[in-house]
Amino acid sequence: DVLSDIIDEHDDIGRLVTYAGFTGSVDRCVQIYLRNQWDVIRVDGRGWWSNKYGSNPLDLQRKFMYQLVDHPRIGFIAQPGAGGLGLNLQVSPTVVYYSNDFNNESREQSEDRVHRLGMDINRGCTIIDIFNLPTDEKVLENLRKKKRLQDMTLGDFLGERVA
Repeated sequence: DVLSDIIDEHDDIGRLVTYAGFTGSVDRCVQIYLRNQWDVIRVDGRGWWSNKYGSNPLDLQRKFMYQLVDHPRIGFIAQPGAGGLGLNLQVSPTVVYYSNDFNNESREQSEDRVHRLGMDINRGCTIIDIFNLPTDEKVLENLRKKKRLQDMTLGDFLGERVA
C-alpha cells in the first residue's frame, strides 16, 4: 500500500525510480506499478525489460528521461547494482527503496543516478526507504555503518579527519 500511495503522489510528475534488492521484490514492484496503470522499465540481473517498449537499454533510458509527453507515466524499477555506471535518472524527483541488499557501493551508486552532488536543493531528490519487515531496518542500519566506515577510512587516507 505504501508504494501504491507514493506512485499515486507522482502521477502528475510521471516519473518515479524504485530500487529493490532482490528479484522477488523487483517483480512485486513491477506488479504494483502495473496495477496503478504505469508503464514499467525493469533493470536487474535478468537484463533490461519493459512492458511496452522492448529491451534496448538506450531506447528505454531515453523514453524515461526525455519523452514525458509521449509516455506520461513510467516507473523505473531496478536492483541497486544493475543498470551500469553513468546511468542518468535525474528526471525523477524521488527514489524509493522497496528493499535493500547489504552492498553499500550499490546503494550509493543507485542514489547518484538520481541525485548528483552540486544539484541545488530544489533539483535534488527525495529518498524514501520502505520497511516491509523488521529486518529491513537492520539492513539499512548496516548500510549506514558501512558508509560511515568508508567515510572515515577515505578521510584518513586523504589526510582529513571525519567527525
